[in-house]
Amino acid sequence: MKSAMEYLDIARKLYLQKDCENALVEVNRALEQRKKYYSAYVLKGNILFEMDQDESALECYERAIELRPRYYEAYDFKASTLLMMGRAPQAEVFARKALTLIKKQKRTNKTNLALVYDTLASVLLHENKEKQAVSVLREGVRRTQFQSLELFFAQVQAKAKKRDKEPGS
Repeated sequence: MKSAMEYLDIARKLYLQKDCENALVEVNRALEQRKKYYSAYVLKGNILFEMDQDESALECYERAIELRPRYYEAYDFKASTLLMMGRAPQAEVFARKALTLIKKQKRTNKTNLALVYDTLASVLLHENKEKQAVSVLREGVRRTQFQSLELFFAQVQAKAKKRDKEPGS
């Protein structure tokens, strides 16, 4: 019999191969063995999101948050899912929490940090908060020096300047 970690590893590989149905079987096996496996709940949420089961995905992210309240990835994925569901105000709350949590880590992977900045900026743009998005991206560029964030920052800044020049702004 495989361990929960082995089942989770298999599920991740299947998920990356876009074999969501089998990935879901394997992640459920991991959760049968370890009921409080917070990272398995995040992966299960990602799988369910890919399978267009958004509400179930949200429940998985919430369970991961309950199990490990400082796990920024659960907040970030929940924010992204809420945004895709058109629930930007709720998404903003979770995106801000993800950013707060990841910034508190002693060692932060710059790629993950850039992704969290990207999520929050995307949420803010959906709420027509371009100036806040510019501020978030400016900080993200400063902290990560990622080119993709720099490009996003330039695009958002140009959009915000254009909107400021429009009559009635």
